[in-house]
Amino acid sequence: MFRRRLRRRAATALSGAGLAVLIGAGCGGQTPPAPQVPEAPADETGRLVVEQRLVPGSRMPTEGSFGFYELEGTGELPVASGSIPTTRRGLFVDRRVPAGDYALVSYQRPCEADCGRLGPPVDRCEEPITVEAGARLDVTVRVSHGEPCEIAAG
Repeated sequence: MFRRRLRRRAATALSGAGLAVLIGAGCGGQTPPAPQVPEAPADETGRLVVEQRLVPGSRMPTEGSFGFYELEGTGELPVASGSIPTTRRGLFVDRRVPAGDYALVSYQRPCEADCGRLGPPVDRCEEPITVEAGARLDVTVRVSHGEPCEIAAG
């Protein structure tokens, strides 16, 4: 009897802790994790570094927003996609992708109330890019909320 109560209390505490982690993940500038994409052999990949910058003087949504990217190839599904996480250096994605020609798409999803729910994609932009094997491609996404973003590679 004592063990059953103890197990129930532990399960309740763990489920409450898990809920707190899930709720906290959508607030305070935290971004959802990017999905994992199978890696190509190192000699057939290039390094893609995407930085997101807010255009000076542009306005921000009251509750904030999250930046997202998709790297579209010739197939139906994106080669890579996810949120643009906040790091010590700013908003960055730094990953290896198979060498090739792509369309890089970026957009914002404004927070609704407390960022536990995100609005539909807005401020979308798209730019063709080429990732070369063994090379690094730096890309900057400039965001001005209420306007389409701008992508500059180079």
